[in-house]
Amino acid sequence: MRRAVERGEIDPATLTPRIASLPFDLLRGETMMTLRPVAPEVIEEIVDTIFLPLVRR
Repeated sequence: MRRAVERGEIDPATLTPRIASLPFDLLRGETMMTLRPVAPEVIEEIVDTIFLPLVRR
Protein backbone atom coordinates (compact mmCIF):
# COMPACT_ATOMS: atom_id res chain seq x y z
CA MET A 1 0.00 0.00 0.00
CA ARG A 2 2.89 2.33 0.75
CA ARG A 3 4.25 1.87 -2.76
CA ALA A 4 0.81 2.43 -4.27
CA VAL A 5 0.54 5.70 -2.33
CA GLU A 6 4.02 6.71 -3.55
CA ARG A 7 2.96 5.97 -7.15
CA GLY A 8 -0.17 8.09 -6.69
CA GLU A 9 -2.53 5.13 -7.16
CA ILE A 10 -4.04 5.33 -3.69
CA ASP A 11 -5.23 8.46 -1.91
CA PRO A 12 -3.51 8.41 1.49
CA ALA A 13 -6.35 10.49 2.95
CA THR A 14 -8.73 7.57 2.43
CA LEU A 15 -6.36 4.90 3.73
CA THR A 16 -7.57 4.65 7.30
CA PRO A 17 -6.34 1.75 9.46
CA ARG A 18 -9.71 0.01 9.07
CA ILE A 19 -9.68 0.30 5.26
CA ALA A 20 -6.03 -0.77 5.10
CA SER A 21 -6.83 -3.95 7.04
CA LEU A 22 -10.02 -4.69 5.08
CA PRO A 23 -8.54 -6.86 2.29
CA PHE A 24 -6.64 -8.98 4.80
CA ASP A 25 -9.68 -9.31 7.03
CA LEU A 26 -11.77 -10.48 4.09
CA LEU A 27 -9.11 -13.00 3.03
CA ARG A 28 -8.88 -14.34 6.57
CA GLY A 29 -12.66 -14.63 6.80
CA GLU A 30 -12.82 -16.45 3.47
CA THR A 31 -10.13 -18.88 4.60
CA MET A 32 -11.80 -19.54 7.93
CA MET A 33 -15.23 -20.09 6.39
CA THR A 34 -14.11 -22.42 3.60
CA LEU A 35 -11.01 -24.00 5.18
CA ARG A 36 -9.42 -23.86 1.73
CA PRO A 37 -6.90 -21.64 0.00
CA VAL A 38 -8.50 -18.50 -1.36
CA ALA A 39 -9.15 -18.74 -5.10
CA PRO A 40 -7.47 -16.17 -7.34
CA GLU A 41 -10.90 -14.96 -8.49
CA VAL A 42 -11.87 -14.18 -4.91
CA ILE A 43 -8.65 -12.25 -4.32
CA GLU A 44 -9.24 -10.30 -7.52
CA GLU A 45 -12.81 -9.52 -6.48
CA ILE A 46 -11.73 -8.33 -3.03
CA VAL A 47 -9.08 -6.04 -4.50
CA ASP A 48 -10.89 -4.77 -7.60
CA THR A 49 -14.49 -4.43 -6.45
CA ILE A 50 -14.13 -3.76 -2.73
CA PHE A 51 -10.75 -2.30 -1.81
CA LEU A 52 -9.67 -0.19 -4.78
CA PRO A 53 -12.95 1.74 -5.11
CA LEU A 54 -12.49 2.84 -1.49
CA VAL A 55 -8.97 4.20 -1.91
CA ARG A 56 -8.50 5.35 -5.51
CA ARG A 57 -7.80 8.99 -6.20
